[in-house]
Formats: sequence, structure tokens, C-alpha cells
Amino acid sequence: MRLDQRQFNLLAGTALIAVATHLMRLPPWLAVSLVLIAPWRMWSRQRTGKAISVWLRVPLVIALVAVIIVTYGNIFGREPGTALACGLLMLKLLESEKIRDARAALGFAAFVMMSALLFTQTMGFTLLVCLSLVALLAALNALQPAPLARRHPLLGNLRSGLLLLGFGLPLAIAAFLFVPRLSSPLWGSPDTFADARTGLNDRMTPGSMTELLVDDTPALRVHFDGEVPANSARYFRALVLWDFDGSSWTREGWRPQLDLETVEAGSAETRYEITLEPTNRPWLVALDVPLAPPENARMTYDRTLYARNRIDQLRQYQLRSVLGYRLDESIDPRDRARALRLPDGFNPKSLALARQWRAEGRDDNRVIQAAMELFNASFTYTLSAPMLGRDSVDDFLFNTRAGYCEHYSSAFVVLMRAAGIPARVVTGYQGGWWNALGNYLLVRQSDAHAWAEVWLQGRGWVRMDPTAAINPARIEAG
Repeated sequence: MRLDQRQFNLLAGTALIAVATHLMRLPPWLAVSLVLIAPWRMWSRQRTGKAISVWLRVPLVIALVAVIIVTYGNIFGREPGTALACGLLMLKLLESEKIRDARAALGFAAFVMMSALLFTQTMGFTLLVCLSLVALLAALNALQPAPLARRHPLLGNLRSGLLLLGFGLPLAIAAFLFVPRLSSPLWGSPDTFADARTGLNDRMTPGSMTELLVDDTPALRVHFDGEVPANSARYFRALVLWDFDGSSWTREGWRPQLDLETVEAGSAETRYEITLEPTNRPWLVALDVPLAPPENARMTYDRTLYARNRIDQLRQYQLRSVLGYRLDESIDPRDRARALRLPDGFNPKSLALARQWRAEGRDDNRVIQAAMELFNASFTYTLSAPMLGRDSVDDFLFNTRAGYCEHYSSAFVVLMRAAGIPARVVTGYQGGWWNALGNYLLVRQSDAHAWAEVWLQGRGWVRMDPTAAINPARIEAG
């Protein structure tokens, strides 16, 4: 039986709602393309009354798979898998002409809605996903031979969908209360375990490393050609985070790929080989600071290393680094502006404190010293850090005064920027355990660390680790 225009419009609207639950995570070009398919298909069907030719549908499916592989590196995992599912759902509209096609598409739409909960399970978002089921149930009701409402079909279908959802709630509540829940979801995917293994995401929010810092699984092994660096020098650089939105640090701001930040070596080169555990992430780890990228990898201007593909198996690569260095003695004006940028309307107390230090006539070094003394005077290093509010840095500096490396590095960089000192957050690993039998350094996930870099005239980017002011043993002994 062929779909009438009202039934098809309900189907297309439900598909749009299902895809909307993923829009914030999809690449912008894909999100816009998928959103435009539904209205275009509704207009095309009303105008011609025909399905889209198979000669167009098949190339579109092939193109979708190809661009997802190019964008994500593969089609497996949460992010590429859900992007592929969203694309296939919208492309299904191009051939949906019969009741059978619509029911299959709506079943797939329910799966796409459910997959949004793989990323976040907050109460608000879960309720929104549940409400989106009203449209799906309304579309299913519209496919029945005798819809419940004939005078106002759309409102009647929506009312029926809401009633059906209400009838299902008691069963859902009973299942939630009485059915045992596993420690990890049945729909666990490769990315779920990758998050637990690496923890080094390209977004750092104070408090997000808690599970990682108690995980003793291996992250990487390092074989040195010569002398092994002291524990206090074992900083393994992964990501440089420039951009702060008030709660999280990212590297979202775009910067043209120009010259690398220059390095003036102040010590002999350290040559070594790293064996990196699979991460399903593209970035590589290097002893701070690397001189050149390894084979089949590239180095960004801030000396972050990226592989050509995601690391989905053991990866061995050789590197050269210098432990003593001057990094970028002459800063690019765009980098300076980016390293001073703070969001409006956040952390007024912290900004006022840093500006007060400046008003007292303190130079850069004395401002840095004041921040370190503040941490050392009354703060506590703990993995059981209290939750922070909207003004996370204010809450940390003036209320909780307890946390670990993420809290200290984030607060330190905000204070430096407020005082007019360019600063940025660096994440990676610090320390490691020397295996004398195997002659290698074992770095575990629990060695994950975050520190800061400030730019000082005549010295360039200088590493500052405020965690060392609170818990020196974390840096000296691991």
C-alpha cells in the first residue's frame, strides 16, 4: 500500500527528530546535508509523486560511507557508527513509498534515537529522547488502516503517540527499579573502551580524569638509546589546549598550518622508541619537547603529533627530543591573542585577583610566584575532588580548594591570562615506572597529567606545573 503525503511527512519529520539528537556531534557539513534531505524529499515527492531513482540512491550511499571513512578513519565505533546511521536513515527517505518501507524506516529511527544515549545520559537529555518517541509513535499510528483521529489527523496522531508513550511508562519504571543493571552497557563499542584506556581527549574539563587516574593499565612503553631521564623530567606531551569556554579546555580554534614553534636546544638530544597502546585516537605522545615527527605522522605548529589514522593497534615509532629548550621565543600575534582569550561572564573573582596582582606592580615572574604560593598555602591534592559550579575556577580557588592536576592547571592558566600572561594547558603523561628486567619505562594510564605553559619574554613557552606546588611527590616520585 502506497504512503499518502501526510503519512510521508510524518515519517520525514520523525527522521529529522531522530537525527537532531546527534546534530551537535556530527561534522557541520554532514549535519546541514542531512537536515536538508527531508524537506527536499517532501517537496520532490509532492511535485513528482515518485521515488528517487536507484541510479542516484546507490552513489549517495557509497559517497556517505566514503566520506565517513575519510572523516573518522573507519566506520566502527560510536562517532562514525552513529554518523553512518543518521546518514542511512535520511537516505532511506529517498526510496520510502510504501507502508512497509515506512515501518522499516521508523524502526531504524528508534535505533538512531537510542544511540544518542551512548554519548550522554543526563536526565534532561534522556527526557528529550523519550519525548521524541511521541513523533515516532504518532507516525506509526498514522500508518494504521484506520487512524484514531479523522477530523484532525495530525493532532490525533500526536495525541495517540503521547498516550502510547504514557501506557509504556509504568513498564519502563518497573524495569528501571527491579531489573539488575550491568556495570557497563550491553551496547559497549570500541570507543567506549578507548575512552577508558586513554582518557586524553581533546577536551579537558576539571574532574574528567578521575577514572583514568586510578587505572593502572599500560598506556605506553619507552626504550631509551642512552641515559634515562629523571622522573621529574619525564613529561610526555600529547595535546596542547588553547581554548576555554568557561568549563572545558579544547583546541577547537582554527589556526593556519604555518611555521612550527621554533626550538632552541639547551641540552643534548634524547633518542627513544615508544610503543603506544591502541587508543582509537589519532594523536601520538612524545617526550617534551619533540624535534621532528616520526614516520607516517605530522607535527602541528605547537608541536603536537598526529598519526595519519587512528591508533587501533600497537604503534611503534622513534623520536628525538630535547629536555632543556627554549620554545618559540618570538610569539605570533595571533597566538598571543588566542593565549590571552577568556570567555565573558565567567569567574569574576579569579579575574579580579589576577588583576589585583598586576595593580600591585608585580611583573610576570612575581605573578607566577603569587599563583604558586596561593596553591601551596591552602590547597589539597585529592582524586576525590568536589563538584564545581558554573564559575568553576572561582569555585575551585575560593571554595573547594581541593583537586588534582586538571583543576590546578586550568585555574593557573586562567589566572595567567587574566594577568596578561599568554598561557595554555598541555595534557599528556608524567612519570612512569622503570622496568630494569625489560630495560624500558612503563607509563600507565594513572600517569595521565595536565600542566601549563606560559610565554615569557626572552624565554618563550615555559612549562609550569602547579601540581608540583601542592604535591611534589607526584612529580618527583610518581
